[in-house]
Amino acid sequence: KNGNYLVSPGQGVLAASSDGGKSWRELHPRGLPNLEVTALAINPTNSRALYAVLRSGAVYRSTDSAGSFQLLSSKIGGTPWALAITGNSQLIGGNMSTGSYLSTNGKAWQHTAFVDPRGTYMVMELAVDPTNLNHVLMTSFGIVSSTDSGKSWRVALKSKVMFGPIAYAPGARISYAVGFDGSFWRSSDGGNSWTKVP
Repeated sequence: KNGNYLVSPGQGVLAASSDGGKSWRELHPRGLPNLEVTALAINPTNSRALYAVLRSGAVYRSTDSAGSFQLLSSKIGGTPWALAITGNSQLIGGNMSTGSYLSTNGKAWQHTAFVDPRGTYMVMELAVDPTNLNHVLMTSFGIVSSTDSGKSWRVALKSKVMFGPIAYAPGARISYAVGFDGSFWRSSDGGNSWTKVP
């Protein structure tokens, strides 16, 4: 937010930037174990609150801008791969083997009925619409969309190709996604329809 970024470059390490990514400083927050961080999510309504998911499946929360973390849950489903925070601080977690999960507090998780377009449970990445925090995009085999904070999903881009990174442009309904075949896609309507970028 406003040129501030937080990434996880290694085990038990976070890196923060306050100048739009030009320079970085390592953080070794108290309470965060020395394990690989697979996903980070910052609360869109409270930038001091963020969540980290470890390779073990454990979920940790910080309320002091990554100064320290506390364990919330020891496991979300399979090995978690994605995490996002939607409207009303609802959390969505997902993995590549058992699908998506929802939580209102990060402690108790409910497995959803999500099935990807191929009939499996692949969840790769999540992106929350900055203009509507209840609208979420998820990559899988193609792209799926939810308008109810991850409770239900519809296919936005049907594809046999697995997709990975997905993101919204800051403060806009423009979104981008990358297919594992090297294709690059753009949406100008919040992710409802997609065009392949030549």
